[in-house]
Amino acid sequence: MEYGLPDFTAWVLSIAELLHPLSLDYLRSLTLARDFARMELTVEGPMAQNDQVRPQRKKQKPAERKAAAVNASPNSLLTNIGIVSGIFAILAAIVAIVNSCIDIDLKVSPTLTPPIITTVAPTATPTPTPLYTPGPLTFIERPEQINAGSDIRIIVQAWEGAACYLKYFTPDGNESKADGLGPASPDRLNRCTWVWMVNRNTHEGKGSIVVLVGEFEETHSLDILP
Repeated sequence: MEYGLPDFTAWVLSIAELLHPLSLDYLRSLTLARDFARMELTVEGPMAQNDQVRPQRKKQKPAERKAAAVNASPNSLLTNIGIVSGIFAILAAIVAIVNSCIDIDLKVSPTLTPPIITTVAPTATPTPTPLYTPGPLTFIERPEQINAGSDIRIIVQAWEGAACYLKYFTPDGNESKADGLGPASPDRLNRCTWVWMVNRNTHEGKGSIVVLVGEFEETHSLDILP
């Protein structure tokens, strides 16, 4: 993706390429002249001390000074060109670095996607289907047969403050005295519940249950299986 920086970078680089060779040649010539001057001072210095001859500065004539100034003008121009080319080269490097950082950031930075949160609907607790009987009572749970030695549960719909009572008669006609029979009180749903165990020694046959809720009474058969 371009932001206008590559065009400016190319322009700066093109100017730096035109000016840079001139500055390099000029810098090389200055280096050679400086080294040559150092060599002359190194060689002539000891000789001047031994001969006790002081070097005298040669006075330049006005014409010579004018010629030297004319010769120095190209050197000054080359110096300025070298400085300008160096500045353009530095600017080109800075612009190239900035442009590269922008491209790298756009290519490397991943696009964050929000996590998908799955919501699980709560499982509804199944409610028993009421068993409607010919009588006035409504049973929520009432099995019609049970194995001897197993637990049995009876649930009947009542109302607030109702008096509930249950009797169980074995196939022999005897009323059971097992724990869980007898009176019961309505719960928060106004239901009366009885749970008891059928004696494992009960003979196979048809027993019965008698349920009383308030002034209502119903009798239902219960098959006892071995």
